[in-house]
Amino acid sequence: TNPDNRDRVRPLTPTNPAYVIYTSGSTGKPKGVVGLHGGAANRLEWIGGIHSYRQGPTLAKSSISFLDGSTELLGAFLNNGSVVLAGSVAARDPGRITRLMDQHKVGCLTLVPSLLVPLLEDDDFCKPVGLQSWICSGEPLTVLHLQKFQEDLPDVRLFNFYGASEASGDSLFEEIIIDSNRTGLVPIGRPIWNTQVYVLDDWLRPVPVGVSGELYIAGAGLAR
Repeated sequence: TNPDNRDRVRPLTPTNPAYVIYTSGSTGKPKGVVGLHGGAANRLEWIGGIHSYRQGPTLAKSSISFLDGSTELLGAFLNNGSVVLAGSVAARDPGRITRLMDQHKVGCLTLVPSLLVPLLEDDDFCKPVGLQSWICSGEPLTVLHLQKFQEDLPDVRLFNFYGASEASGDSLFEEIIIDSNRTGLVPIGRPIWNTQVYVLDDWLRPVPVGVSGELYIAGAGLAR
């Protein structure tokens, strides 16, 4: 049952659990991750620092059981923004997404890169009047994605987010500067607020610049 005020005998702190969310299971069985209030608040405050939510409503199209869903809703509300809710059918239909964005002058959209090109190639797509920021996360962003984005939305800011369920969802970010001569990998950027990242070898030693290693994350976002 939900706790009532008689059950709340201790003050809420940043280290208390805020939610349980399950990983995708890409490395095996999905695992429940206990995210903390401090990590969630840090990430949502940070997002408000890089994007102005007052430039237009956010399109909320993701399930609340998915980290992007909490960002779309809570990020806007925490930073004095508004939200347009997309139904479950519309959220899977590029044409309906386009019409919602145009009808409500949506200012910010978050989606996985694999949906970016189909959305831009949809027959009904034209640049929504209010669109200011486009956030990609959850999958690698490729040069092909950037080329298509540059053709259709040259004046819209494009962000690449990188993270994991075990680190409150986002740990690194890059505002992508579109360059027609870009080749190779698209950068995942630098740490968000109150976050540190390290590239380490098999003995947990920092590797030199240009040497491959494993990415380790520290800071406010770490789950239980």
